[in-house]
Amino acid sequence: MTSRLTSSGMDSGQPKTPVLNLDILLVVIEFCDRRTKSRLSRAWKILHERAARYLLDGKVEIHSHERLNSLYRFLSVDGYHRIRFLRDLEVWGTYTENPPASFGRQLISILQHSSHLEALSLVHAEDLVEVCPGTSFEDALSRLATLRRLRIHGAGLSVRDMVADLELPLVAMDLEYSQRDPRPEPPPTALVGPWEERLDVDEIPDWHPALICARLAPTLEEFKARLINPEQYRVLWADLDLRVYTNLHTLVLEDDWPFARPWIISCPHLKNLSVTSLRWEEGICQEEEEGDWDEHRENSVNDQRANGSWTALEEYSGYKILLLYLFGLTCRIPRLVIRESLDEEGLMMLRAILPEAKPTHLVASVGKVARFLGEPDGEVGIATLFCEDGAVSYIETLELTLDVYDQYVLKVDHRQAVRDLFDALSLLPRLTRLELTLILWSQDEDELESTISSESSGTDTAPDAEDAVDVNAPATFIKETDPDRLARRAMRILTTVKFVEVVRWGRGLEHLAARLSKDEGGELVVPDGDSEAADLSSDEGSLDES
Repeated sequence: MTSRLTSSGMDSGQPKTPVLNLDILLVVIEFCDRRTKSRLSRAWKILHERAARYLLDGKVEIHSHERLNSLYRFLSVDGYHRIRFLRDLEVWGTYTENPPASFGRQLISILQHSSHLEALSLVHAEDLVEVCPGTSFEDALSRLATLRRLRIHGAGLSVRDMVADLELPLVAMDLEYSQRDPRPEPPPTALVGPWEERLDVDEIPDWHPALICARLAPTLEEFKARLINPEQYRVLWADLDLRVYTNLHTLVLEDDWPFARPWIISCPHLKNLSVTSLRWEEGICQEEEEGDWDEHRENSVNDQRANGSWTALEEYSGYKILLLYLFGLTCRIPRLVIRESLDEEGLMMLRAILPEAKPTHLVASVGKVARFLGEPDGEVGIATLFCEDGAVSYIETLELTLDVYDQYVLKVDHRQAVRDLFDALSLLPRLTRLELTLILWSQDEDELESTISSESSGTDTAPDAEDAVDVNAPATFIKETDPDRLARRAMRILTTVKFVEVVRWGRGLEHLAARLSKDEGGELVVPDGDSEAADLSSDEGSLDES
């Protein structure tokens, strides 16, 4: 029978309060904020346990002493009966410089009673461990039998030793060292900035994540690690007794100079790999000579050709293509995702990577409309990249983003660029799905007018035909890159393609998208529920004009 809540006024002859179905109230509670849920739990005894479950649902984040004290009181008031609903906890240590005397005791008490905790995040973990007495934090952590996912950021000496002794059936581990060098005797340069010094060979056993987390190897499936690689490229990793992470299928590295050998040994069944940079945002290691990049890559490639590489890798994803270039993988990468908008140098690196990777699914982004084409001086362009035999012949799905800057549209024959792009794509024998995104990075009107003025009147003499500026080019480009027109054009030229999506957006532009697919009979249809055959004749227009 469905329960109902009523007012006591119903028995005293006073006006009746509307009857509220309890099941409906419980649904309403789910949409309330934590403060409202807390008040409701104190207002009705029948909601006491229900509200506690809702309050502890999802990740509980503790960013201050007050929040920790509030959580401690909430959990301990009924003898930790409701702590069974706490499944995901995140605690920050940035506020522990002058913690109250009760801080460490309350934190340890919560961990000791967390009987159903599945995920734990410790941010600025070294600070948290230091405010807890003795080994109480390590002891409490080691008893979390239900814990499956552990995230530790800001690890130093104490946390490193704690992790090395940890034996829990974890399936996911995220280990990140402190920004400042946590080594007992760091180099002088490391004392004033981020940890940038590479490890000496004798430091590897004490700091390499694959060695520190060795006791977690039997169960770990996902591993994210920040590390600094050794100064020497060729280290005898086999002599370091690396444990094999039998079940590990996903690896995320934050590493400025990635070297594959220790991870190939430790994670032979790896399926998903992602590499990000520690600190290089604008440009990776600009102070280094390109020769250092090539030497690092060559060492990694030679090592894999001599000792083997991964055999089950399914996906690589990363922002900076240089990191994949340095990794020098010699194995196939069926799904290759590069988030960086590539310039000429990035395209050259991609050109070197593709012959080994042989991807069937490629996600890439290219900057500047000029880079659709090969440059006059012989530099590789996106179109010429796709014309190469072998390296791209495996591609079945292509997600391509083209960053178009209007100051370059002023100078580039965009009609020829788009035409050459589609002609190059038609040479991909296995391409069945194309997702093309054009982003117009437009200047504001004043900047654009200034650009046009400076380009068109920079000299007293008339410009050469090839250097002439078409002041109407941005508007013309917007007209010519209508997504529906491009999608139909792609379907007509790319005979092997079964699905096309074209998206165009930019500042001051409407976000437009067009999708077309082919049915079993080869007829074009609109996938969004409109089964009417698409009319190829609507593709006729200025894109085909000379």
